[in-house]
Amino acid sequence: MAGTASAYVTAAQDKQAALAASLPEKFTALETHYASDDRLADLKEKFKANILASVGALAGDTKLVLMLVDLQNDFAMRDSALYVEGGEDVILSNMALLDAVEELHAADPTLAEHLAIMTTQDTHRYGREMAHPEAVSMTAAYGDAEAEAAVAKEQKELAAFNPANEQYGLHCLVGTPGVAIAQPIEDRLALLAKIGITIVRIGKINFSAAVAGLAMVEGVDPASAEAAAMESLFAEPLLTTQACLEDLNAGRVIATGICANVCVEESACGLKECGFAAPVCVLDAATHFLVPPIPGVTLKTVHDTTAGHYAKLDIELVTVDGHGPNTGYLESAAAAPTMPFAAEAIVEGSGGGAATSEPPHHDPVG
Repeated sequence: MAGTASAYVTAAQDKQAALAASLPEKFTALETHYASDDRLADLKEKFKANILASVGALAGDTKLVLMLVDLQNDFAMRDSALYVEGGEDVILSNMALLDAVEELHAADPTLAEHLAIMTTQDTHRYGREMAHPEAVSMTAAYGDAEAEAAVAKEQKELAAFNPANEQYGLHCLVGTPGVAIAQPIEDRLALLAKIGITIVRIGKINFSAAVAGLAMVEGVDPASAEAAAMESLFAEPLLTTQACLEDLNAGRVIATGICANVCVEESACGLKECGFAAPVCVLDAATHFLVPPIPGVTLKTVHDTTAGHYAKLDIELVTVDGHGPNTGYLESAAAAPTMPFAAEAIVEGSGGGAATSEPPHHDPVG
């Protein structure tokens, strides 16, 4: 058993090493494409209008918080541990969103008084138990039941790939390039921080930032060896995602990211179920949906199902005229294996079970 576990980890490490070598070229290609795609230029202008309207509708001295969910290499970049087909689209659309913020700030620096940005990242550790310092922090912040559920979910999630059993293999591990937010996004966040936009970073140990997320120590890159050696990435005093939003005086939250029907959905719906009072919205054109390659499952069916879940909790799915999710900006990109939810992709000996017709969805109460 120990040998099998060691081989499992070694294979994941080899994949991460290959990813690290390929990322600079991939990021350069994204920046090149972004600069030349008129659709993204148009999207940026429409995002500006959306941001201005959202800020204009705020009550009192509250802030608009853009919540960027899991724009991480292991989800969005080809050849990564848990690549979602076309995931680069969501990096490009969020580049446009952040550039919209920067250009609006250049025109009116007071924007920094009315807007903040929150990022979330899966920050997994393989083999984490309840005695791990980060799990202890989760217990202190969320209580025994939520923390135990979060750790159990993480343990299952990191088991050998078998999505029918909610197992997704080793991904977004602290100390690996896969856990990092894609560099074009990080470059823009650094610029926005420099001009005075508040950036808050949340680390989470399963799908939902609302029930498994805590503010991270400032200035530590979760992909670094330093982070891997730290007992805990979570800052003291402990601040949950909701507490961070309340500290920001959030009057409206607009969520973006990947996947709109998995982690974005879990985080947005989770906030409302936890009693977060301010409006929570999802910016459709800055998200990406996981569409499993199963007969009868299409972007429309997945999109409609997710929109229904949002509607039950009064979460607005904000649309942008002429734009949507899963746009296919990189249409010339070579086809590559995606998260294979079909039955034939189930890993032999990884727990069995039949394939499902949908990826995991949040199931709102009511």
